[in-house]
Amino acid sequence: MNLSIRARMLGCAVVALSLAGLACGSGIGAPTAPASPIVVSTEAAGELEDLWTNAIENAGPDGEVVVVMTEEQVTSYVALKLAEEPDVPLENIQIFLRDGKMTLKGDAKVGVVTAPATLS
Repeated sequence: MNLSIRARMLGCAVVALSLAGLACGSGIGAPTAPASPIVVSTEAAGELEDLWTNAIENAGPDGEVVVVMTEEQVTSYVALKLAEEPDVPLENIQIFLRDGKMTLKGDAKVGVVTAPATLS
């Protein structure tokens, strides 16, 4: 299956799940977006890459690593990586690290239809 078909299928799935979630009152229990969006920056993405590099280089004897990252670092890294890929149906990515969970919020776009999407 080629990448274009997979991207479309993923986009359709995200839109379908988003619409189903809206119908079921999703958003309850999900992190509330801050008053201002998380700023995407190459510096924050680079910091996350450096954190992983250092963690891997300093892994314990059992191979365990610990990485403490911020919402800005992970949002920046994912947003910049997605921007490098053609036909990605997600835009305006925001990743929240709250209450022991990672939640991705953004806009899913398939054709002319754009809908808010949340993955946790």
